[in-house]
Amino acid sequence: MEETKECSRCHQRLPLEAFYLLTRRSDRPGWAKRRHAYCKTCHRQYLQERHEHLMDQLLASDVEQDDPEAVPKTLGFPVLPVQKLPPHDAAYFAGIVDGEGSITVQVGGGQLTAYVLVSNSSAALMDWLYESAGGYVRAAISGRSAVIKGTKPMYRWQIGGANAITLLEQVAPHLVIKGRQAHAALAAISAWHTRDLAGALAHTQVVRRLNNFRARKYWKAKREEAPPSHTTG
Repeated sequence: MEETKECSRCHQRLPLEAFYLLTRRSDRPGWAKRRHAYCKTCHRQYLQERHEHLMDQLLASDVEQDDPEAVPKTLGFPVLPVQKLPPHDAAYFAGIVDGEGSITVQVGGGQLTAYVLVSNSSAALMDWLYESAGGYVRAAISGRSAVIKGTKPMYRWQIGGANAITLLEQVAPHLVIKGRQAHAALAAISAWHTRDLAGALAHTQVVRRLNNFRARKYWKAKREEAPPSHTTG
């Protein structure tokens, strides 16, 4: 008999495949088969509603989104420790990481460190990330460089180390696109702390392969979108 589950939003009883897995980690008893309370359709609707609600808040703020001169108020502020996110903010945060962010694991100074980064031209979004989850904000493409390149100034929000792990543990259950990177990063750091160097290396390589795969897909799509070049003889 096929296993089913009732969606907490639409209250339909659907097959388990209609719900996203909460986690791919198998090292936590009882977590291997846990799934979202919302079905996939309701989950997408919820994230869209959350996105629209947040954008309404941002547009109502004193920072104009389309103003090229807008600079994050938190630019250059000291690093803040990670904050505890309410469940709805954790879900929206996951949507931002899925669409605009990246998850990496780096080796340096005898340490293995996880990082979560989000790059965007929205000053208000950078301020919201900083005020909601901590980390820090810096310029990825300064105003002067943007003028030279003919683009908008770009900013980068970043969090790393133990703070990144705490954040990933909160948002990983909600990630759809970058869930595998998040769980591999968590597994790599966990293995590192238990002196399982082979396991840490293996999980780190998984993160890098997944990131490289997505980068190749992105640039392939960009090349396909580019108009064909015409040469004159």
